[in-house]
Amino acid sequence: MMAPLPKLCFVDATHTYTLDGSRILPSVTHIMRFMSRELYDGIPGETLHIAANRGTRAHEQTANLDLYGFEEQDDDTGGYITAYKAFLAAHQPVWTAVEWRGYHKGLMYAGTIDRAGYVTPDDGTGIDLVDLKCTSAFHPVMLATQLAGYAEILKSHGHTIRKRYGLQLLKDGRYVFREVGDGLKTFLHCLALNNEMAKENKP
Repeated sequence: MMAPLPKLCFVDATHTYTLDGSRILPSVTHIMRFMSRELYDGIPGETLHIAANRGTRAHEQTANLDLYGFEEQDDDTGGYITAYKAFLAAHQPVWTAVEWRGYHKGLMYAGTIDRAGYVTPDDGTGIDLVDLKCTSAFHPVMLATQLAGYAEILKSHGHTIRKRYGLQLLKDGRYVFREVGDGLKTFLHCLALNNEMAKENKP
């Protein structure tokens, strides 16, 4: 497993990343808020909150399955766990990182990578990245952008990226697993907007 970065801390209650105990780093999801608002604008806040809570629990439960072999589920996450187990049985990935928190050493942003490792056998050309989603639709542009942000974090720490995938877990126990392209250009646009707005919002 990839070692944790001791200088990076995460506060779950506020979803805040800090480096060296003081410097607050923007997260990949925060940087992408411009895209998220465009995609989910019009959906009631309570609906989004329920979906986010369910997705967070499903993420935790799949991580426990990978890390400890401990299977758990709630009434509303059972189908997603069944879908994840079906994916594992079909692809038999070898993970080198599960819910790994990292930061970009140059651009100074942070994020939590769902999975890194080998979806297909290691051929010496790099590791694969997989982002898990419990959404009702597969969003390739969002996934490519998010995974680009994570890929650049890993690259800044000396890792080579082979492929990027989105894994959509469905509540009926099925899953969608697709390779996505490199969304770095879009991510950098979001990062530039985030950085400019940070200047604007300074007191």
